[in-house]
Amino acid sequence: MPKTATYKKLIWIDDEIATLKPHILFLESKGYSVVGCSSGEEGLELVRGEHFDLVLLDEMMPGMDGLATLEQLKEISPHLPVVMVTKSEEESLMEQATGQNIADYLTKPLNPSQALMAIKRILDSRKIRSDALGQRYISDINRFNQKLYGPMAPEDWYEAASILAEWDIEFAEFPDTGLSHTHAGSHTEWNNEFTKYIEKNYVSWLKKPYEAGVRPLLPPDIIDETVIPEMKKSDRVVLVVIDCMRLDQWTAIEPLLAEYFNIESREFY
Repeated sequence: MPKTATYKKLIWIDDEIATLKPHILFLESKGYSVVGCSSGEEGLELVRGEHFDLVLLDEMMPGMDGLATLEQLKEISPHLPVVMVTKSEEESLMEQATGQNIADYLTKPLNPSQALMAIKRILDSRKIRSDALGQRYISDINRFNQKLYGPMAPEDWYEAASILAEWDIEFAEFPDTGLSHTHAGSHTEWNNEFTKYIEKNYVSWLKKPYEAGVRPLLPPDIIDETVIPEMKKSDRVVLVVIDCMRLDQWTAIEPLLAEYFNIESREFY
């Protein structure tokens, strides 16, 4: 069922909900609709019957505590973000809550602004990022366009490729920015200029031995210039060749590999 409300609807589950009235009024003054309830059982019943955008959940409650409530909330609505509110900063508790996929946690005594910032970070960050994309994109493209029709070095084209690849990934995440035609036009324009650059320089590059600053690294240079020096430093070198990978694809994969390996440099040819 599509969401028709323009405001965000929150549920706050806390056995001392009456004392949180000032916090609730503060959030409502910021444009949120807040439903309060005083037990895990009551909160679960409300979540079964109504749509909510986020849950604020007290960890220490009599009867069904916060972790037990969290477990059932995730069964009812797996993607509903939950902010755990706790008096305890015990590490094992936080690990248990994080293991059940909480969106954030806050510690008591709770400042209303703390709650607001957590809520905005979870619910509004995507919109805030999307709104800022256009301004950043135009700034990036205009900055490089000032170079495009002047004397270009290989390093400038590496920068161009990086800019386009990073924006390809941004627009894949935020496809509704209205900038897709502009971005496609930048791709075409920069590709045309790059083709002219290659046509002008390629034959002369082939006549020169590789030297940094004289000509760019070409495919026949890769083994001699990048692999063999590593083999001389270590007897354990693994060369992985992935054919026809675009830079935007590598840019997307790189953070995943960085969890397991130290990526010391990104070099172009």
